[in-house]
Amino acid sequence: MANRLFMRLVRCGRFIALRGFPVLVALALAACATAPAPLIVPAGIPRIEDAKKGHPVKVAVFYGTNRTPVARPVYFDDNEATQVQYGYTLVSLPWIHEKGEVETPTVFDRDKSNPDKFMLLLDAVPLRPEEFIVQVNRSFGAAPRKNIGFVFVHGFNVPFRDAALRTAQLAVDMQLPVVPAFFSWPSNGESPVEGTANYLRDFTKAISSIPALEEFLVQFGEKTRADEIFVLAHSMGSWTTTHALMSLALNRPKLTAKVKLVTLAAPDIDARVFTVQIAPAMVKAGYAVNLYASDNDKALNASRIVWGRARAGIAGTALALSPGIETVDASDISTDVLGHSKYGDSPVLLRDMALFYSGMRASQRPGLTMKRLGEQNYWQIQTPPR
Repeated sequence: MANRLFMRLVRCGRFIALRGFPVLVALALAACATAPAPLIVPAGIPRIEDAKKGHPVKVAVFYGTNRTPVARPVYFDDNEATQVQYGYTLVSLPWIHEKGEVETPTVFDRDKSNPDKFMLLLDAVPLRPEEFIVQVNRSFGAAPRKNIGFVFVHGFNVPFRDAALRTAQLAVDMQLPVVPAFFSWPSNGESPVEGTANYLRDFTKAISSIPALEEFLVQFGEKTRADEIFVLAHSMGSWTTTHALMSLALNRPKLTAKVKLVTLAAPDIDARVFTVQIAPAMVKAGYAVNLYASDNDKALNASRIVWGRARAGIAGTALALSPGIETVDASDISTDVLGHSKYGDSPVLLRDMALFYSGMRASQRPGLTMKRLGEQNYWQIQTPPR
């Protein structure tokens, strides 16, 4: 104990003889404890090819959340905070990472913290709003071209940790020249039962999180040196995102001009509300919207039963088409049993989404076939033959 104390004092340059000077020792240790360490946020998105050499790669992902902070390893729970919390997460990807995979341990894995096998949330570092802006700008300064931000908004039943892992995976797999970030609204995500009560509880919190997402987009997209902001919203998060973007179009035209490209993946939005109210408003505001739908999405079909109405992310006969919205039918893409997370699980959709964010419209992207429903066009994507 004495040796450790001695070394702490020496490291601070404040060595004091211990005998007879307890007050001075306490003051010296307090100075050591409060001396701020330089904050260095890793910049740039690593290539997974680098990890194939046998070493995990680390990705820094900025965050905004209106969840309540708690102790690690959870960091944030599902209670709604009165203020938006800012910071960055550090995520590790294993050298065995495959495109479209979020390698997480199962209940049967004993080595759940093995960075060679699993994606891990290593840390979540809180930042004051002014620190957040400084660190985002530093990350933009490391970008090779324009200052482009990427914001992911998760859907139903997603904890903070999973949102961080998914954002890092998307950033690495799409390999876009962006500074990645995510907004995490207080979805439950920790409940073993994904019942109707949990779903409706999450939906209420998704609605109440609209102002918080607006605030985060203003901080990340307007108060920094961002030139453009790409947005990706999944499932229930599409409701929060579209309403936040429509509000910003009315109140923050400077920011709206930066939000060039928006992807709605399996949007859990009432189809009628989307086609009559949301889609026209998004198009009028100048947002370029790319929407992925599917007719074998079990989660959205369950949502349709809950509400008794079709969802905007369901394809087939219920496909909801709107002028100005480029809708892609991804029904032929096979992923997990629910078929609800194709946007991040399918290498085919990841590639198509990366091309969209690179500026290619649906008519220019390989692998899409134009179809017609009534008087409107949509696009169909298929898994390429092996």
